[in-house]
Amino acid sequence: MPIDATGQDVEHATSYYNGTYGRLRAIARVPGTDQLWMGTSDQGTDKDRILKVIIK
Repeated sequence: MPIDATGQDVEHATSYYNGTYGRLRAIARVPGTDQLWMGTSDQGTDKDRILKVIIK
């Protein structure tokens, strides 16, 4: 969801992974990079993942 430099103006949110990975859990920005790491759950036994997403 794009947010302007003041943090006050929030634009329309876009869903990118809707229904693809189950629930997206803990999200952390990787220090010094343009990456997010996200955990997933609810995909079944041994199917949860850690995803790396590049921020554009």
